[in-house]
Amino acid sequence: EQAINNLLDNAAKYSYERTTVRISGGTTGTGRFYLSVLNKGIPIEENEAAHCKERGWRGEVARMVTGEGGGIGLWIVDNIMKAHEGELAIYPQKGNLTEVRLVFPVSKRGED
Repeated sequence: EQAINNLLDNAAKYSYERTTVRISGGTTGTGRFYLSVLNKGIPIEENEAAHCKERGWRGEVARMVTGEGGGIGLWIVDNIMKAHEGELAIYPQKGNLTEVRLVFPVSKRGED
């Protein structure tokens, strides 16, 4: 719940005004379930994607545009996902779009 809340908070904080935030789910090629949040807003460059998971890191444009935030939201999400054997994946796209996915582990046979 906390991971999803942090993703939605970031999408709202860093989206352009009157932008639709798209939330969807699906499965990866390896059968893992993912929850995706896609928004158009302050761009994340390809080389910045990994830095988004670092504690205290905020992109240069994000620091100039929004005063709030301490750069720990995605760090928290990353650690929550790792604790549950999942993954936080960040995919910058053309047109100032960013997709952030929570990728959940495949349950082991016989487990619920």
